[in-house]
Amino acid sequence: GYQTNLAKNNKDFSWAIDDWVRDLSGNQKTRFGNNIQIVKKKLKEEGKIPTNLARDGMPFKLASIMDEYLKNQSLIDARLLEDLDKIRKAYLEKLEAEASILKTAGNRKLLQSYENEIKSVGKNGATFRAHFSGEKTSSIQSNSSDHNIVGAWHYMHNGKRINVSIFGDGTFKIWRHKANWGVWHAEGSKITLSWKTNIEISGTINLKSNEAILETVGREDLSGTLVKAQASPENPFFGAWHGSTVLGTRNITFFGDNTFGVPNTNERGGQGGKWHIIEEGKIHIKWGDGQTGAAMLKSDGTILLDAPESRKISGVFQNYEG
Repeated sequence: GYQTNLAKNNKDFSWAIDDWVRDLSGNQKTRFGNNIQIVKKKLKEEGKIPTNLARDGMPFKLASIMDEYLKNQSLIDARLLEDLDKIRKAYLEKLEAEASILKTAGNRKLLQSYENEIKSVGKNGATFRAHFSGEKTSSIQSNSSDHNIVGAWHYMHNGKRINVSIFGDGTFKIWRHKANWGVWHAEGSKITLSWKTNIEISGTINLKSNEAILETVGREDLSGTLVKAQASPENPFFGAWHGSTVLGTRNITFFGDNTFGVPNTNERGGQGGKWHIIEEGKIHIKWGDGQTGAAMLKSDGTILLDAPESRKISGVFQNYEG
């Protein structure tokens, strides 16, 4: 099961560190001792290999060991979410069948409780797990489904196309522009944007069908009409996705102009390139520096991203829009 696999990975990770430490000189053990203690302390506290530790000053070998076992951990997490999503779908089928009977019988009071439960289990394994574990899910992500703001957008600005990623974790990124990232939240039908840069800009988005009117105030006018790339059976890759990787949860966006973008973990920078379909349910990916990879659509609607090792973003990704 999940806990058994996770515990084994934690133990193997700890042993790998111990094996490495045994080969260190006395001076090296003293110099790296603090890094090792922090990693092991976090492992014990969290019950998992930590994904948010600063790598500054961390020995290269220790970082390499962490990356190897974080990759295993991300696959274990992904398998759990896949299993939970299968359970969610079966549970949802039963709820909907019962709700249909109650609707026919006119039992509105009990029907409402079933409809609330149907909504609460969410659209994937992660929301299903959070519902039954009592964990709090992001209110912003909940807002995203209500307002249809999450996804892959673009607009024309000063004669140039600019792509915009809006993620269900409450962040956004405007690609190819220096004032490029920030956080968002919903206020009724209006989306408020707050840039996390030194440039004084604020903005709002008002939704209208598959268009969104971006209005900005500040040092630079970035206003325009955003158009969304809609996923379809012919091209299911369009949109904003999130997945568990060796570096923790990462976002990726596939845009309608056959480009893609992956924000860095601090959201300030990013990486990207071009993609194209090579066969049904599979695309070829090429980064700006020439490295290549692929993504394959799975039967449950997730995609399996196979990226070069140096990118550290391989894993199973789910569409924020469900």
